Amino acid sequence: MIRIIIRLTSLFLLSACLASFIGCGKITSPIDKRSIALIDNNVKYDPEVIPIDWSKFDIKPLTEELADGTIYLIRNGTKYIVNDWWNRVWRFSLQDSKEYLAMTGRNEHDIRPLTHMALTLSSSIALGIYDESVTGVSKENAKNMAMKLTKSVAKAHYSNTEGGWGNAWQSALWAFDVALAGWLFWEEFSEKDREYIQNCVVTEANRFIEYTVPYYRDKSGKIRFPGDSKAEENAWNSNILSIACAMMPNHENYNAWMYKNVELMLSAFARPSDADSSKTVSGFVLKYLLEGSNVNEDGTVINHNIVHPDYQATVALNLLNGISFALANTKIPEAVVFNGAVIYETFVNLDLKDINNSMAGQYIYKRKNDGSASHEINYPNGTDWGTDRQICFFLVDVFADALNLDKNCKIKAKDFALARLPVMKAMQDRNDNGQYYTASDSDKYKSREEWVMWHATLSYMALWVKENNLFVFDKELPLKPAPLNEVKLEIPHVLQSGTTSKATYSLNPGLVILPDDLKIAYSSSDKDIVSITNTGTVYVKKEGKVTISITVTYKDIVVSDSVEIEVVKDKKPIYDFEDLPLGNTLPLDFRWNNVGNAEVVQEDNGNKALRLSGAGYNYIFIGDDFEEDFTVTFRLKMESHQQKGGAHLLFREDDLLFTGRNGYQFCIGDTMNGEYGLELRKRDTSLSDNKYAACELDYEWHDFEISMVGNKVTLKMDGEEAMTHTLTGFDKGCIAIASYLDTVLFDDILITLH
Repeated sequence: MIRIIIRLTSLFLLSACLASFIGCGKITSPIDKRSIALIDNNVKYDPEVIPIDWSKFDIKPLTEELADGTIYLIRNGTKYIVNDWWNRVWRFSLQDSKEYLAMTGRNEHDIRPLTHMALTLSSSIALGIYDESVTGVSKENAKNMAMKLTKSVAKAHYSNTEGGWGNAWQSALWAFDVALAGWLFWEEFSEKDREYIQNCVVTEANRFIEYTVPYYRDKSGKIRFPGDSKAEENAWNSNILSIACAMMPNHENYNAWMYKNVELMLSAFARPSDADSSKTVSGFVLKYLLEGSNVNEDGTVINHNIVHPDYQATVALNLLNGISFALANTKIPEAVVFNGAVIYETFVNLDLKDINNSMAGQYIYKRKNDGSASHEINYPNGTDWGTDRQICFFLVDVFADALNLDKNCKIKAKDFALARLPVMKAMQDRNDNGQYYTASDSDKYKSREEWVMWHATLSYMALWVKENNLFVFDKELPLKPAPLNEVKLEIPHVLQSGTTSKATYSLNPGLVILPDDLKIAYSSSDKDIVSITNTGTVYVKKEGKVTISITVTYKDIVVSDSVEIEVVKDKKPIYDFEDLPLGNTLPLDFRWNNVGNAEVVQEDNGNKALRLSGAGYNYIFIGDDFEEDFTVTFRLKMESHQQKGGAHLLFREDDLLFTGRNGYQFCIGDTMNGEYGLELRKRDTSLSDNKYAACELDYEWHDFEISMVGNKVTLKMDGEEAMTHTLTGFDKGCIAIASYLDTVLFDDILITLH
């Protein structure tokens, strides 16, 4: 088996002049997005997982009141897991003879229930609270179930099994469960299964190194995702990065993971005022790191188009990162608790009069008539998940009590937690098998049983971390020294005469950002063919072959890279629309025929682009009936997205009237499997040759490159290969861009024939 240890060659496209400097390992001033990690070429990376050192912890079951009630829920819940859930709901007992359990699919309710229960069962055993006298199943058998669940889901990840789950909107959360469940018994898994688990963790963590963090609201106050805060998903995406750093503290991607981890945690529950704040958190000045906000100034969260307390409670996803670092027996980045107190105070102290006038004098956390804590929740705009939920608020209460987030609250977090416990125990006690819900309960979430046990598990783990005095926070920059040992020059291998281009570079993974005394030098082997400035601007003059090189110097360290470039005749011009008037005006050469709504528009920053919009297909043929190999590059931005909609690039299309289904297309939008992503489709009645890759819908500009060499087509998105495939049929045809139902901007379209 091959272990996946991805060397990142494109962390950030860095400029040569950057501010701030760390000397002798100390931060000389609060740093921002332009800050650095200390360069130390003596650093030695080690990709191995460091097992939890249980000898440093006390794993006796906790006995205080909150812990006792939580243990009650977990013990009854594990009774359900090892009996009815295992045997009747998922029927895993039919797979007793198999080493790995078969998955039912790769989507949320195929994977998430399994990872939640794997973590619940694993942690109950590891922390000494599993009780076979309650469950009727021996601890040994329960442990075998937990480990089989964990290794099976890990093996089914796409890093280990072609076509497996992962690289999806929520998969970082599921991978976090796999990571933590696997880490609890790390040394007891086989080497093969440890590799499955580590591949899953590393691959999911690496997805976010160059991820553009989304915001509900940008710095100007513009709502980017109406009714849809990104608080929850930013927080759960941070979970996989935190545990990757905790498990693999010497990994070469540690700094890259940690940098994005901090950015995700700070962004998740950032308020509008935070985006302009000079406050320093985990060594980062907020106004330089944050590009917007995901909660309202009062601490409420908008999701599903309402002020939604359930999603306000997902602040616990940020807070649970402290558990990962605690298990590594290391200090916890301060970013973990950023705005935790603000959010909790909103539950307890915020008068709802400005959200719902009929609730004036009331609070999200209801109080009894005598003013004491109640288990009930006020939903000022209603709720779509049901009113039976308690455990998500209980988890927040537990964290708030453990971390003193309730210091400014009139009623304390522990009081609310204690008010919820008897209600939750009573709900569970309705069922003899340990199941929490009954059919008539209002919670509409399909995997609600697993969701409850996951929250109960993390509640106990938070109490356990507190009891072991492991909530120790660090205000300093959580990045480590790293070597400078690699530079990769990024420039197209084929350029067209008479054009300009831009060279960029990336450095080895540990160097997230670099100091201002880094020296960058570009050079060309033949300046008559191509010349390049020290800022990376490339001037392409005439046909020929040339070598472009970059040299990076830091003190006595020198690294370099070169790219061989071929300059070809300018067969097809680049279309950037800057010289065209606004409106329905298009280039007339190369058969730019259009059907539907197509117009040149101007963005707020002055950039002109081509907009395709309207019902049905709106398309423009941009290339002749090519037989040659080709490369098409373009920029694309989704302005709006409808269900089943998308943007398309069609190629080897033999139907100029677009009435048939003859050719191939790449689609970004809702794919044939019902998920948002990238898809290659063969446009014939068979719909064969479909190939899918996940991506995020973020309404930002993205760079695409589609190259056709023989029958092999490759798609790159933002410089990274998204898919490659060997085609069957349609060996020539036209090229077209299109939108379907959606409003899409295209820009900088370039066709190169080879």
